[in-house]
Amino acid sequence: MSEHEITMTVDGDREAVTVEARRLLVHALREQGYTAPNVGCESGKCGACTVELDGDTVKSCCLLAVQADGSVVNTVAGVEGAPEGLAATGGAEGNDSWHGSGELPPRTRPAVWLLHAGDGADRPGTAGRESRPHP
Repeated sequence: MSEHEITMTVDGDREAVTVEARRLLVHALREQGYTAPNVGCESGKCGACTVELDGDTVKSCCLLAVQADGSVVNTVAGVEGAPEGLAATGGAEGNDSWHGSGELPPRTRPAVWLLHAGDGADRPGTAGRESRPHP
């Protein structure tokens, strides 16, 4: 199996890891000790693995780790001002699922980024967007 040396900045920390070509980003992050991206359905439907990659929200279970080489990855636990204990506790004990871990449900995670991002003027793809009430 071919292995690749990749570097990425995760929640502000520079990481250099060796991964197999087929290794998913969610697994590479968890192997480095990051507990916020969880393994849920492993098909991208539940959102438990959601991270921000270079300013875009992505499902890390649908992305190869080698695709994140040179990127900035932010987990929900790395969001400035995020509530204490936001990262999963279940993953550290060997339970990959978010169910019953006491953390935010996966589909709530992108909302945390929005709440802590201010007006979004400095986020890619948000220039010129207005906040409108939902009809």
